[in-house]
Amino acid sequence: MRVRLKGINSITKKLADGTRRTYRYAWKGGPPLRGEPGSPEFVHSYNEAIAHKVVPPQGALLSILQGYQVSGEFLGRAERTRSDYIKQIKIIEREFGDFPLSALTDRRTRGIFMAWRDRLALKSRRQADYAWQVLALILAWGVDRGLILANPCARGGRLYRANRVDKIWTLDDQAAFLRSAPPHLHLPSAQQSRSHSSPLHGGWVLGQLKISHGITSSSREVGVSVRSSHREILATKHGDAPVTQRRRAHRRQRRGMSSRNGH
Repeated sequence: MRVRLKGINSITKKLADGTRRTYRYAWKGGPPLRGEPGSPEFVHSYNEAIAHKVVPPQGALLSILQGYQVSGEFLGRAERTRSDYIKQIKIIEREFGDFPLSALTDRRTRGIFMAWRDRLALKSRRQADYAWQVLALILAWGVDRGLILANPCARGGRLYRANRVDKIWTLDDQAAFLRSAPPHLHLPSAQQSRSHSSPLHGGWVLGQLKISHGITSSSREVGVSVRSSHREILATKHGDAPVTQRRRAHRRQRRGMSSRNGH
C-alpha cells in the first residue's frame, strides 16, 4: 500500500558536474528528508519531521535558519557539508530559535552569542567555533538578502588553537621509520627543516631538491637539507648539479640572452 505524504517540497538543483539532483523537504522551509521516496527511511524521516514541526514565530531567528536550508547557497554545498551544517543548525535552533530578529541590532546581542559559544567550548572548543561559524554564515546570508539588518557574529575569531608540537618526529622516530619503510618512502624523509637543532652537521649536505615558494614572478627557490645517504636518489631524480650551481648557471644564461637581445 502506497502512502501519500502531504506537503512535501521538492527542489531540483544542477550540481557542479552538470548532473541534476532533487532534494525533498517535509514542507517548504522544513527539514530535508532522508532516503528515496516511498522507502521506509523516507516515510520515517517525514513522520519524524511532522512530529517535531514547529511553526516559526513571526520575526524569530528560526525563520532565517529554515530559510537558509532551502536556499541555493545551502543546497549547492557538498552533501557532507550540508549534513554537518544541519547538526550545528539544530544546536542553534534549540538555543536561539525564538530569538527576535529585531534584537540582532542590539549591541548586547553579540555578548549573548559569545556567552553561548563559551558554554559550548566547555565540551569542545573546536565544535564551539564551528557552531559560531555556521551561525555567522547564516546571519550573513540573511543580511545579504535584506532579511535582517545586522550580523552580530561577524569577525568573532576562534577559541580553538591547534598545537602540533608533539607531532614532530624525533631522530629516533626517523631512524625507526627508515629501518622498516620500503626504499621508495625514504626520499620524503630526507626533507628536513632549516630550524633543526644542528642543520648541515653530522652527515647533512645540500642536496639537489629544489622547492619553489610561490607561483608568481617573485617566487623563490629554497635549498632543502637532506641526508647524504639520499644524495644518489636525488641526483637520479633532479640532476647532479647542486641547487646553487644550477641557479647560477641559469642566471648566466639569462644574462647572455639579454646581452644578445641588446637589453
